[in-house]
Amino acid sequence: MLGNFYFVLIMADHGLIPIEREHHGRSVPRYLNLNGRWAASGKKVPLLVWTDQDAAKNAASIATAARKKTVTVTSVAGSEFKIGKSIHVFTPLDHEALSGYLDRS
Repeated sequence: MLGNFYFVLIMADHGLIPIEREHHGRSVPRYLNLNGRWAASGKKVPLLVWTDQDAAKNAASIATAARKKTVTVTSVAGSEFKIGKSIHVFTPLDHEALSGYLDRS
């Protein structure tokens, strides 16, 4: 059994990448979170995840069109990805997060 295996959206052209390379000597992936922001982890706000690769690809297409930057799909796995804590399974109610930042406070 693979355990916690999910598809996530990633923006390889995120603006913080050059800064992270300079300070940390490596690139840190940025995943789409529930608030429509790109985050390295789901510690503060859960990352959006999909269990179906085709649905994730469709979401990536929507996000690419809305944000005018390439958004792609990758996979993540591991015990740190816990539904309700660090990840949130995408539903139609989360559609706005694909287009941009949301203020959910």
